[in-house]
Amino acid sequence: MFARLGPIDIRQGRDAEHPLSAATRRGRFSLVSGGVMFKEYVGNLHIHSTYSDGTATIEEIAAAAGRADLDFIGLNDHFHLRGLREGKERFHDGVAVLVGSELNERCNHYLAYDITEEVESDTDNPQNVIDAVAAQGGLGFIAHPFELGSPVHDNGHTYIWKRWDVTGFTGINIWNFSSIWKGNVTSVFAGLYYYHNMRAADLDPLDETLAKWDGLTQSRKVVAIGGSDNHGVKLRKLLGLVRAMIFDYEYVFRAVNTHVLLPEEMPAEFTDARRAIYDALREGRCFVACGLFADPRGFRFHAETADGLVPMGADVSLADSPTLHVKTPSNALIRFIQNGREVKTVTGTEASMRVEEPGPCRVEAHLPGRKGKSRAWIFSNPIYVRREDSVV
Repeated sequence: MFARLGPIDIRQGRDAEHPLSAATRRGRFSLVSGGVMFKEYVGNLHIHSTYSDGTATIEEIAAAAGRADLDFIGLNDHFHLRGLREGKERFHDGVAVLVGSELNERCNHYLAYDITEEVESDTDNPQNVIDAVAAQGGLGFIAHPFELGSPVHDNGHTYIWKRWDVTGFTGINIWNFSSIWKGNVTSVFAGLYYYHNMRAADLDPLDETLAKWDGLTQSRKVVAIGGSDNHGVKLRKLLGLVRAMIFDYEYVFRAVNTHVLLPEEMPAEFTDARRAIYDALREGRCFVACGLFADPRGFRFHAETADGLVPMGADVSLADSPTLHVKTPSNALIRFIQNGREVKTVTGTEASMRVEEPGPCRVEAHLPGRKGKSRAWIFSNPIYVRREDSVV
């Protein structure tokens, strides 16, 4: 048997003690906007199964997602849609399994979703991949724009995105758990230390990634997602003592996830549920959060005008005098970011800000960390504040 290694303070199983009561889970939080009641659902994106270089079957991964209290998962096995062909895209014991693909090889990795035909990789010219996904009506995300790499993994190779001249992608993965984790593993011993002392590890998204995202949103909507890029890597021997898995799927499903806001309860019919999730991702009606140290369910960010509330990912006119409101489920350092600059900070569970100029506005929430430093927790998608004549 493989040992499940991980920090001892992480929840194991749906019924374990949880920062939020069971009554608050599974889409119970809501936001009313324009008469629509939005419900929150949580999923993990960018997962690998035994259909490529993962170590668990889709059925096993879906079961792990259920134990971690997820509502959906997004599979991205390399180069193909075998899971779709074999009928794996469906509900598995209440977990919606979406089958996508990860394309390209040594760099320029692209996550494709909502496609029905395989797309050929083109690592040197990723615009061709983006266009092919779009031609099927699909959506796609840059998998790991930047990463630090590790000398104990693939000789330190980094699978960064190199071609920033491309257009037409839906968004980028701003928080790739596996990529960020690798940056801590400067040696085998460092990896072991941080693995068992997760609170000491630097798990924050890279500043370079956030800056690139902010720059891109100056000219168009670019949706941020987060995910695990998990493979469930098995080590046959760990210092000659034990076989282990780095990290098991259930553990990682409690880390960096994407929370979507749906305009209704998750549909019981899979085709409708699939469409609702993909619509939320396309529109940026979602936020990215890490649940290892505090549960992020219940985070809300919206703009308020005389005409009602505007959710993440939407446009609002500056002429409507929008006020931004944010609420976090636990005490946090709340940072308002507009046009890539921090414009206001508040410590607490609620904050508001009157918008005085056009430009994308987003929110970050940070938890207290080690040695007086904060720890990244939640990243909203922007609300796009436009000049009156530019709102569609």
